[in-house]
Amino acid sequence: MSRSSNRMERNRPANVLAGTALHAAARLEQGLELSDLEQDLLEVMRAFVGEEEIAACGQAYRQASPRTAASLFPEQISRLPVETPYTFEDLRQDLPVLAGQILAQPNVSIVDVSTLTPGQAVDSGAAVAAMVEYGGSAVTVLTGPAEEGPSAQSGMIGLALKPVKLKCVRDTNDQWASNDEIYWVSGAGSDLGEQTTYRSAVFTSLKTGQERTFPSDALMFSGGLSESVLINIECWEEDNGDIFDELHKHLWKISQKCADAAVGIIQHGDSSEAALAAVIAVVSALLTWLLGWLSNDDDLVGERSIAISRKAVRHLTNAQGGEVGPDGIDNTTFVWDFASNEGHYQLTARTTPVPFEDRSVYHRTWHPTNGWSPATALPGSKIPLGNPAVGYLNALLYLFHRDTQDVLQYRSYDGKTWSPYTSMGYGINSDLALANIPMGNLYCAYQRHGDFHLLSFTSPTTWRELRTAHKMTNKSGAPALAAVGKILHCVYPTEPGGPLNHVTFTPANSTFSTPLEIPQSGGGRDAALVLMGTVLCCVYRVDGEQAVRFASLMPPYDSWMARGSLSGSITSAPGLVYHTGKETVYSVARAENGRDLQCGTSTTVPWNRFSPVPASVPTSTAPAVQWYGDSVSVFYGR
Repeated sequence: MSRSSNRMERNRPANVLAGTALHAAARLEQGLELSDLEQDLLEVMRAFVGEEEIAACGQAYRQASPRTAASLFPEQISRLPVETPYTFEDLRQDLPVLAGQILAQPNVSIVDVSTLTPGQAVDSGAAVAAMVEYGGSAVTVLTGPAEEGPSAQSGMIGLALKPVKLKCVRDTNDQWASNDEIYWVSGAGSDLGEQTTYRSAVFTSLKTGQERTFPSDALMFSGGLSESVLINIECWEEDNGDIFDELHKHLWKISQKCADAAVGIIQHGDSSEAALAAVIAVVSALLTWLLGWLSNDDDLVGERSIAISRKAVRHLTNAQGGEVGPDGIDNTTFVWDFASNEGHYQLTARTTPVPFEDRSVYHRTWHPTNGWSPATALPGSKIPLGNPAVGYLNALLYLFHRDTQDVLQYRSYDGKTWSPYTSMGYGINSDLALANIPMGNLYCAYQRHGDFHLLSFTSPTTWRELRTAHKMTNKSGAPALAAVGKILHCVYPTEPGGPLNHVTFTPANSTFSTPLEIPQSGGGRDAALVLMGTVLCCVYRVDGEQAVRFASLMPPYDSWMARGSLSGSITSAPGLVYHTGKETVYSVARAENGRDLQCGTSTTVPWNRFSPVPASVPTSTAPAVQWYGDSVSVFYGR
């Protein structure tokens, strides 16, 4: 039996993603519509092979005997008819069942870092033997003692993982080389979307018992996390070729999947060490299956997937400052084994805290009577790039923003829990705006490469992109959006220094009106729209000014009127929401210093004057506001 086949059979409960990838290939070969999870997995495969090879894999899987499939994949996949898709929701429901089987494997462990002495190997002798038995693979969750207090439970913390040295415990005894040539690759992702990939130089002329040190700038992860960071580290022989380019691309994708998986388990309330172990085991199994398929994995000495939980990071941070001996070993330094029949190496790595600005999405509520709630970071929130947008549909709040790679993503809130993020998979060039048509859909507007785009949502999982031919001449300008009856109204900047334009979009026939210029709006930017009864108001800034101007549009909505300036100053687009029953506009904006929030109300204009928001935390984005329940919900990046 080959090494990869042996590893697949022994890791059968964890092979759910690998099996899903082949199931997806079989469904694609049959011309069936794929689920989002199936599409994502095939995209990983497409990074390495063409459509014909994917189809051939699907056909081979479909024609394989039930006994073969059952020996390699869990029954949740092996017994699934090709006509039935496998979805993210199926995976979420199956993970608790698979977790018990995965945790029973001897190469899967949960280790409390407070029980380890400085420089102690994480693995026991039995764990190293199990790693060899399972083809050189291991899964470990590092946890720590429970702590009390708000800082122990929430907020971002920074972590760096630095390789210090390696030791050859047993060389590979390669028939083609007298000495080992070893290199290391890794991919890491946190629940905040922070990602790091690493490839070492080649360590040459290694024999049993010898050691080498890593450069001082070597780094396997550096970034922020809220609940966990997931890391895959591999030790490879160099002598039979270098597949680094493929591995680099693959590990980057894996690190993204790690980050998304970490967010998913936290948002579903399963952020225990056991759930972490299950998630990294299935991602690791996908990785090792692909390695066995795409490369000569006989060159792989060992690989392991590691989850470092918040409790472990907190303990390691508190343990900083201990004495460091001449060998560089202290109480934040651990020894990891990479062992298989091919050889045995140890990696010494140190964890260190790093400064990390808390840039997650924060939330506050503003009750008309009770005032402001404390500011809290949304659980599992990713770092927002640009301003967030928030909307309402069918009792759900929707939060949209770009991530650090400019990719559009969203999540929803049902009054109790936040869903995981859903990534749209492509980048956009502007901030975005949301509007809800009463008794209709939720619409999201943005621009990409100068084209105006609209997404129409009927539920968190049901949406479609409306193809529009409308052009936005300012390729970095953000639109503002509002609904008046069954018509969407959009205001956007034109060329730099030019006026704001206004167009309407009719979803019933997917048509745009002729653009209408807002008078006296030259150099307008940071626009926001709010419907006050039947009057549509546009609030905006002008280049070089912090003063606020506004214009109004009354029925039949064909001619704008410039209304002058509002009191106060703002530094980005304000968040505006109108409560019909109270006939009042609630406004939240960033103050003149660009950091603090201010708020105002009015029944006649967007606001009369601003007041400071109490206990305001520093902001990095404009606020987004929406009525939810009996309060105004306010979201912003810190």
